[in-house]
Amino acid sequence: MKTPLLDYLLFFKPRPGFVVTPIIIDMNVIIFFLMVIAGLGFNEINAADLLALGGNYRPYTMGGQWWRLLTSIFLHGGIAHVGMNMVFLLVIGLFLEPMVGSGRYLVAYLFTGIAAGVGSMLWYSAVSVGASGAIFGLIGVFISMLISPIINWSAAKIVIGIVVVFIVYYYLYGFASGIDNVAHIVGLISGVFIGYLFYPAVKQRRVANQIRHKYGY
Repeated sequence: MKTPLLDYLLFFKPRPGFVVTPIIIDMNVIIFFLMVIAGLGFNEINAADLLALGGNYRPYTMGGQWWRLLTSIFLHGGIAHVGMNMVFLLVIGLFLEPMVGSGRYLVAYLFTGIAAGVGSMLWYSAVSVGASGAIFGLIGVFISMLISPIINWSAAKIVIGIVVVFIVYYYLYGFASGIDNVAHIVGLISGVFIGYLFYPAVKQRRVANQIRHKYGY
């Protein structure tokens, strides 16, 4: 018999059409709790420790350690940081990954996350970590799909509401606490761009799925 806890945990288990999102969430959560177990903190993790683990920092990244643009996406500065990001990633992923396909979804996540890291590196001199730039990138992909006939509006309305909450939260909180809003803006714009590139393939995927459902193969 399923329990509410089991139903909740199933969101973190990969399944057909929803593979990348739970894997990314699991990776982020595991990495964060490994940092906690290592004694680096819980509510807040020191910038020096985040830098040592692969945080994005202009002198190091531009000095040749370009891999930091990738590793920084999977690091977070505290429980609230990782928790909020993973909740919003789950919501957007549940809707977007089945729509665009897991391969394109992963490309969008990594591409926009790295693009956000580049923007952050060029604008700020502080250590930067977190998945929010990539999540804003996925929101950008979602926005590019909103003006297309691909969107199922009955489901999209819920996602739109949560996306608005996400954006408002990060911009209000960001301006108050110095959060990396440049990364969010770059992630969003790059997401819209890559979403338009994906559109023909996503449209073809939708037509193919409709044919399979109609004829049962």
